[in-house]
Amino acid sequence: MPFNADDAIVTDGETVKGSFYWEIKESKPELILRGWAPDASFDHVVTFRVEILPKRVASMVPVIDLLTRLLARMGVFG
Repeated sequence: MPFNADDAIVTDGETVKGSFYWEIKESKPELILRGWAPDASFDHVVTFRVEILPKRVASMVPVIDLLTRLLARMGVFG
């Protein structure tokens, strides 16, 4: 995220969240993270979290997200 190699996410002390579903078909998948701070004069701490779910659970995440947003709009919880 972003998915276009020419794009970037620029932030200052904010949490960037995203939910994505990729079915892993390789025995040793590789995840590459890139970060840079060309004008920085101090150390940075980057925390990256990955959640791996069984396919039957992960396939329900978009449905749960949709229902959560709908119920929040209805004022059920928020």
